[in-house]
Order: sequence, then structure tokens, then C-alpha cells
Amino acid sequence: MKVGKLVFVGAGAIGGSVAAWIAESRPEIYCYDRPEVLDTIEAKGISHYDGAAGNESARTVHVGVLRGLESLAAEDVLVFGVKNFSLDAVASEASRQSGGRPFALSMANGVENQEILPRHFRRCAYAVVGYNAWLDGPGLIGWQNRGPLVLGSPDKGVKDELAAIAAEFAKGVEVVVTDRLQDAARSKLVVNLINTITTLVGQGYRPITDIASMQKLVSRTLYEGVRVVEAAGCREFHVGNMPGFSKIRASATLPAFLTRGMFKQSLAKMVRSSMSQDVLLRGGTATELESLTGYIVRLAKEKGIPAPWNEGLYRIAKEAFAKPGFTPYEPAAVVEAILNGSMPG
Repeated sequence: MKVGKLVFVGAGAIGGSVAAWIAESRPEIYCYDRPEVLDTIEAKGISHYDGAAGNESARTVHVGVLRGLESLAAEDVLVFGVKNFSLDAVASEASRQSGGRPFALSMANGVENQEILPRHFRRCAYAVVGYNAWLDGPGLIGWQNRGPLVLGSPDKGVKDELAAIAAEFAKGVEVVVTDRLQDAARSKLVVNLINTITTLVGQGYRPITDIASMQKLVSRTLYEGVRVVEAAGCREFHVGNMPGFSKIRASATLPAFLTRGMFKQSLAKMVRSSMSQDVLLRGGTATELESLTGYIVRLAKEKGIPAPWNEGLYRIAKEAFAKPGFTPYEPAAVVEAILNGSMPG
């Protein structure tokens, strides 16, 4: 397959950063988004910066815009940078406009996108995102590490297309192609369980002084996630520099004083999660909760694995995020609410 246009549907933190990285060395990179977002990108391009180096490292890249998808052909690729709670509606409209002709690739967290995307496109693949990014405003994106993206598909019939797309992506970002997509997606999903915690306590928006309670929340929650996905047959897949199963297991099972220093270092490196940006920055009520914590809770019940920490977080977050204007809780209050089956005070 010769790849034609790469069209990023959703120019948010992930879609916009990948588009900008590839556009530095490849023509025919386009964004498709809301008109006001496209107006900004058309006028100013996409500015992106390495969070470790600060705003001074910002680079501005010209990226094309499309305001309709009717002209796309079979050699073009639609790269969906929207989350799973929006993917069905967005993919449906994109398929209607494009006649379902292009290749479709989703970069959403979780595994639901593997059920959603094939409803609308015949040829599909998926990217497990191994880096963090955040949106400061339309066309202004910060990031932590330049990849990797782990590409794969359950459809063995798209092997050649996937290789061609990976080669184009590799012009701007580290890419790994795997035939173990499910392992990669579930391994990353375990790490993403922290998103519910960081949103509930406001990590990145206010200081976290109760390190002991925060460590208990994170270590217990992620270790449950490891046990659940392993029970479902997942073999660990290392995604970038994200914590592996052995580190998660050690944090939960060793005495806390032995791992406190390691946890403090990890906490200092955490940036605002995509869920916290949705809830705390934009005041939204639609989140990835169902795709992440909700998925683990449902899988735990299916496999008969106790998951009280994830169940408690899911219950609290579902109620807390249902209305705009959520105010973060103290970590100790979340711990107590999980143990007592209540809502944090």
C-alpha cells in the first residue's frame, strides 16, 4: 500500500502532537476537527514543546486542514485521535463523508475502539500510545517523550497496510509494530488506571502532600489491574518507559517505606492525565472512566478476581464526575471512602 493523505481526526493532545511531528518531514498531513480548531491551525499551525524543556522549546509546524472528507480515497488514512466515548459518533460521520474508503486507525486508550471502529470501516488498525501529552489550547501542545506508538491489528489481512503506515509514522515518532496488540493495549490500560485517581485528587492542579495515602491508592489499584489482566491471559508488553508489572507488584507488596522514594520520583514526573483535563480543566462530564476503570471492574467480575480498590474508585468517580464543577478530594478521604463504601467527605 502506498499511503496518501494522513488525516488526523481530532487535533487534541495526541492527535495534534503526532500530526505535528510527522508534518516536520512529510507532506500531506491534515487535521480534521471543529471549525474553530481548524481556523486556529490554518492560521497559526501547531506549536508543540517538550515539557521537560519548557515553553522555550516550542516549535511551530504547518499542518494542512480538511473541512470535509468526501475526497478521500482508499490509499488515504484516517487517524482518530478521539477518545472511545466519542469514537462511535465521530467514526460514523467520518465514514459517511468518506464512503468508508480510507484505512482507519484509532489511538484511543483501552480496547473498546477495537469493537467500535470496524462498525464503520473495513480496514482498521490501532495504536497504543506510549507517551503523555496535554493541550494548552487549540494548536498548542506539550508532551513528555516523543513516543512510542505501538501499532497492531487483530486483522491479519492488513499486515502490508500496517507496515506502510508505520513507515510513514516513523518519519516523526518512534513506532513499534506488534502482533501482540491485545497484550500491549491491556498492559497500557493497567497504567491508565491511575487517571481516575489523579483526577479524583487533582494531581497536577494542586500539591499532593499526603504521599502515604496517594501511594496506597496507586499501588493497590494498579496491582489489582495487573492481577485482573493476567487472569484474562494478558502477557506483559512493555510500552515505552511506563512502569512494568514487576515494579507495580513490588510497590503494592513490599513495605511502603522501601518503595516511598521510588514512588515520590514517579509522582513528580506525572503530568495532567487526559481524564483530569476533561474533568478539571474543561469541566466536562464525559470521561474515559468506563473504558479504563470500568473495563477492569467488569473484567474482574468475569474472571472472579477481587478488585475492591478499582470497584471503589469506579463507584466514587461515576457519581463525582456526573455533574460539572467537580472539586478534587484529599487522597486520605478517597482511601477512607473506598474502605467504607461511602463518598469522600
